[in-house]
Amino acid sequence: MHPYSRPGNPEEGCTRLANKYLVEGELNVSETAWEVGYTNVSHFIRSYKKQHGVNPGDVSRSSKTA
Repeated sequence: MHPYSRPGNPEEGCTRLANKYLVEGELNVSETAWEVGYTNVSHFIRSYKKQHGVNPGDVSRSSKTA
């Protein structure tokens, strides 16, 4: 392993941070995608759903109604 590489899946860390933003209602889905480093919102949505099993928009909407 390269000495500067991080162990684990970097997408997992990004989607964990994204989950925090969405649950707390700080940012919408597009803003969250950009904030965690995605330039393609569709790719962010697919990655998030793969990691968490739900669409990020569903998380964002449910946090606003709670």
